[in-house]
Amino acid sequence: MSAMDVNEQSESPLQTKTPFLSLNDDVLSLILSDLSTHDALQLSATARDVHFIAKQRALQEVKMTTNASAARICTYLLGDIPNRLHLVRDLTVRLDFTTYVNPDGKPFYSESAITAAHLFASVLGDAIYLRSLHLTSVGILLQVQPRIGPALSALTNLRLLDLQLIGSTDGFTVLREIRCRPEELKLSVGTARTAGMHTVDVNEVLSCLQDMQTIKRLTLSHINEQRFDDRLVLKFSDPPSSWSTVHDLSLLRCRMPMRLAVLAFPNLRVLRVNQPISCPPPKPDSEQTVCWSNLDFVEGPIELLYEWPFTCPIHHLSLQSVLAVPYHGSTWGRPPPGADLAATLNLVKRASPRILELSIMAYPALGPAFWAELARQAPGLRSLAVKLCSFSNDEGNLTLTLTDVMETLSAALGSISTLVHVRLCILSSLLPDDPTHVLPEKLTSTFIKALPSLCYVSLSMKRHQDLTESPWEGQDSWRIISSDKERKLESIESKLEERMRERIVALEFNPAVDLDGEFCYDPACALAHILFLQNHGFKFLPLFL
Repeated sequence: MSAMDVNEQSESPLQTKTPFLSLNDDVLSLILSDLSTHDALQLSATARDVHFIAKQRALQEVKMTTNASAARICTYLLGDIPNRLHLVRDLTVRLDFTTYVNPDGKPFYSESAITAAHLFASVLGDAIYLRSLHLTSVGILLQVQPRIGPALSALTNLRLLDLQLIGSTDGFTVLREIRCRPEELKLSVGTARTAGMHTVDVNEVLSCLQDMQTIKRLTLSHINEQRFDDRLVLKFSDPPSSWSTVHDLSLLRCRMPMRLAVLAFPNLRVLRVNQPISCPPPKPDSEQTVCWSNLDFVEGPIELLYEWPFTCPIHHLSLQSVLAVPYHGSTWGRPPPGADLAATLNLVKRASPRILELSIMAYPALGPAFWAELARQAPGLRSLAVKLCSFSNDEGNLTLTLTDVMETLSAALGSISTLVHVRLCILSSLLPDDPTHVLPEKLTSTFIKALPSLCYVSLSMKRHQDLTESPWEGQDSWRIISSDKERKLESIESKLEERMRERIVALEFNPAVDLDGEFCYDPACALAHILFLQNHGFKFLPLFL
């Protein structure tokens, strides 16, 4: 064989182009998995060769958000159970059970709701391959269509179960009878006002879960929503059981004593608390309380610190409240001014976080009182994300104020030799639509000299925060380049900064490797390259050490 023949054969794989519709089914399934269910449904209706694969993707996630759509979709799924209903893996159902009153004064539900509930009961009875179920108004559903209870209990393959038990106590009976062993469970109970039922105690909810010892992620919502009352605390007892598998706990408007949480979930790693409903008085420092040995992540409002005095190390701490907000009007029921700053510093001292996120008013005067003390209490801080809020009416001095804050902040943090990453968000209604005159690079350049360990810094400016997006959307990001003579900012893409942050905040962090942005790659891009090479004749051989 001539050298020319060898070269032609070696180059032939690159010259062969594989048509999209000729790809293997597993490759097509992988590609179509990135499509939305709507796009996959459109593709299944227009491309005959990928009709079934696209339909599989379209039916993996089904949402019924109105009575009409629920009746229509249920009828479609029941028309071919093996090739339609058995393809559904994730099902969301939200029916409208608005209560009407007839001339006799008797309440009733609309005919569309009754019909949708009847069809849904039939769907649930044959959804044997369902892995995720999101269901609202469970109590009402059980009253309208009792078949739903046994059908729900019989689902054994569920890995995610999301139930809103509003309407009656029948939902708790079904919860005890459920045979599946989910890895993630979300329970929303509701208030006596909205649910028409007695106030539910946390222990009452936990007692329904004693047999579910496979739960890894648990979310409890709207439980014990009374305002703070010392007498309520006395009613809490130790949990009826413990769940050693739960490592992620989220509490939304849910009153639960710290002791109960520690005893019920002894191996907890991640804790999220949102929307506090009360403001208990601060615990005295001398009071001893049970706590976990350590936690990976804690997120919550400042009020959480008054009721849950953490004493363990916390790797990643995220405080959602805005600190140092001045009081206007009555201060009844509030902690004394400055208590939020003191509570934050006490927690930082006890928790020694490596990663810290907080929001605070943009007051330069907080430098010696807060930032300098924070630096002393967190000598091992690795990454800091700060949202600076300004509600001052002095619009003309906004730029000067921000410059003073940056200088104060960088000077205070200069003593932290481990700080390698800083994120800043300036949130002020006084910012113009295009805040380029504030000179983001000039503001962040103050950190170069003050923080010799800093490697990455980013800054975003917003007039108001959209709750649907991250405060770091649209941020400017820089990498700090050091030479023998100087340190300077080098602009980088925000995606690279985000990937670098993922490395920096990780539990296993190696600065010698993880701070090298040159080797930071996009996994999705890498997968696309691998698929491209495989489809053009290249083979990947396993490596054996």
